[in-house]
Amino acid sequence: MKKYVISPSDLTFLYHQCKRCFYLKAVHGIKQPSSSMAVHSTLDRLLKKKVVNQPIQSIIPQAKKGQIIDTGKTVFSHDIFNGQNGISLHIKGNYDARVAYDDGTYGLIDFKLSKLTEDKKTKKLEQYTPQLYAYAYALEHPDKGSPLQVSELWLYFLYPESLAEDYHIRISNWSEKLEYDATLLQNFKTGLLQEVYQLLAQDQPPDPAENCEYCNYLKSLQPYFS
Repeated sequence: MKKYVISPSDLTFLYHQCKRCFYLKAVHGIKQPSSSMAVHSTLDRLLKKKVVNQPIQSIIPQAKKGQIIDTGKTVFSHDIFNGQNGISLHIKGNYDARVAYDDGTYGLIDFKLSKLTEDKKTKKLEQYTPQLYAYAYALEHPDKGSPLQVSELWLYFLYPESLAEDYHIRISNWSEKLEYDATLLQNFKTGLLQEVYQLLAQDQPPDPAENCEYCNYLKSLQPYFS
């Protein structure tokens, strides 16, 4: 049985940037070099520390009543397609924040250090939807433990807007609720996740994306290592 584990963030970014790089990471563990984002990591850490154990209304007033119960926890899904064709496919990742609502259901919040403008809102929401759906799928279909019913998915955007005379940074924030229900989650499984499964079932990686900087860089090195 071949076991492949995919991350929610890769479904939003890497899969759409270059399917070859996605395949190489999932199947062979070959990752693109990562760059350090110290400011981003610091803001993320501070925000998670600030909101945990707080009502969700403290940052998203329009959400239904509930409390942010934890941040940065790992989720791991069951085998999505039950070992079909000898392949075990799982989702694994760390969500930003989990909410326990008063009605007994749960929610997820994903923090983004990005500016949300009206002209780009639809595109950004579509871009980040697979990531949050993947976290939700893992919560509702865990490899171990009891499934949790997810009822709301939120994106929370933060962006530094200006620097005051005393050097304090003014940060704007926006929140957006994603459309989500059981039917949409099932469509996510039979759509994108099925597509990913079929890709990983191939014996060879697909062709690189034309605009993949990593693949193009490796290609440019070939004459010097032949």
